[in-house]
Amino acid sequence: MAALDDEDIIDGSDEEQEDITPADILHKLKQSWIDETRCPELLEYDGDVVDCMLDQIHQMEANLRRVSKTDFKISIHKMEVDRIRYMIASYLRCRLQKIELYHRYLLSNEEQRRRLSPAELKFATEFQASHEAHFREVALRHMPSSGAAAHSQAESESEVPLSGEGSRLQAAEATVAPSLDTHVYLRAATDCPGVLITDEAGDSRTEEVDLVSGSQYLLRYEPVHKLLHKGDVHLI
Repeated sequence: MAALDDEDIIDGSDEEQEDITPADILHKLKQSWIDETRCPELLEYDGDVVDCMLDQIHQMEANLRRVSKTDFKISIHKMEVDRIRYMIASYLRCRLQKIELYHRYLLSNEEQRRRLSPAELKFATEFQASHEAHFREVALRHMPSSGAAAHSQAESESEVPLSGEGSRLQAAEATVAPSLDTHVYLRAATDCPGVLITDEAGDSRTEEVDLVSGSQYLLRYEPVHKLLHKGDVHLI
């Protein structure tokens, strides 16, 4: 069962690319899954790892069909395939949940839009259109005409109406954004000296913290979010 052997090599499109084993890809997938599920904001889509692991699963399943059903190892390999499928499904499900919650925020920010895969961008756009259409259908059309007029004006100004009396909320205020003040557990993947941590007592004092490779910390997400995007730290 060559597809299940950690010594097999997955060759990239670039001939000079360093050889990566299935075990390396699985480790990257697991870390991306943990980071995404622990992170308060949407991270960049790790499509290369997901696609590579899906291809590996198809290869593993093809090999399993050629193995004798009396081989006691087949059940172990099937459990491993199911475990990988679960991680991929959980990773994608977590991203979809964040997209549904933060869809307006993600679509209004070019930096955030770049974190979406093409399929996720299409989903977010369609979800927002459906959300607004549902709001008009179940609420706005039952309001007095003044509310409809206010909504028409609000649409042109990118605003969302709150009542038939014309009260409305600016789109920026109506947008649900992730809280970067959330505390996260993290492990430093490399030494990160001089991380500025703001004193939470309210006096705006800051102190420098040196993150040591391999050490674990409980910190506010905002001061370390750039380190996570660069891969210098990972959530646990």
